[in-house]
Amino acid sequence: MTSYFDVLLSTDPEKARVLAMEMKDVDEGEKDAWNEHVMQAELFIQGKKLLEQNHGTDALAVFNKIKLSRYAQFGKESLLFLKAEATDQAGDHSAAYNSIMKEFTKEPSPALQTALYRYGTKLGKDQASVKAEIYQQLSSKAKSATPFTLKKYIGEGQASLSDYKGKVLLLTYWFPGCGPCRAEMPFFENVVKQYQNNQLAYVGINIVAEQDQYVIPFHNSSGFSFTPLAEIKGRDKGNLENNGAAPTNFLIDKFGRIVFSDFMIGAENESHLKMMIDLLLDAPAEFMQGK
Repeated sequence: MTSYFDVLLSTDPEKARVLAMEMKDVDEGEKDAWNEHVMQAELFIQGKKLLEQNHGTDALAVFNKIKLSRYAQFGKESLLFLKAEATDQAGDHSAAYNSIMKEFTKEPSPALQTALYRYGTKLGKDQASVKAEIYQQLSSKAKSATPFTLKKYIGEGQASLSDYKGKVLLLTYWFPGCGPCRAEMPFFENVVKQYQNNQLAYVGINIVAEQDQYVIPFHNSSGFSFTPLAEIKGRDKGNLENNGAAPTNFLIDKFGRIVFSDFMIGAENESHLKMMIDLLLDAPAEFMQGK
């Protein structure tokens, strides 16, 4: 029901409020959480009404009071757009543009791109100018990934980061018994299969050595195309650190730089992963050279 609330919060906050009101009386163990959800929905409703009345500054003050869980995918995106709209309505077009740019370069989406172009137009920027700024921002935060050399589960020898130079690399930390990993992989696969092998590589590092015997059977039975690699206990992972967590995901560009990280992919944001990959594949030469 929490996921349903998240969807309603972005599409119909009044229905979200009604749901939260009902659930706080039904779900005694989560009553405090549902009371918080009631408040969130009410603030959404209040802020949207202020926007409709062209009170952008007041609406922004209301939206700034809302604190959502990191798992509230739909609600967070809706809140971002509402804050940008309120900021724009208050006359600060640049701040609205910058807020969308910040999120776009963290996890791009078609909706964010549309908003970015819209606010860019208000600042006199055409699409080419906006795209140039996107790559400038991405390049400024890109960091050379810490090299690795790990044993392959399938085939002979090892695989190194340098082996994937010239390709975009989707790197995930996982283990066979990881439920969230297994839930995410079909969405990875839906995107990965849209690219040629010379464009994109998909690698999964198993972080639980005790489950080694299950890696190949899972890989073969699932039909997933990732290359499974074995972790080395105590390895210095540098900026590819996962802190023992799975899934932990990275997108590395053709020159071995981390551009996107700390993202999770599901049915609601599968298109985000494709946009991330496309951005890296279509990057202009100056971006790829780190300029």
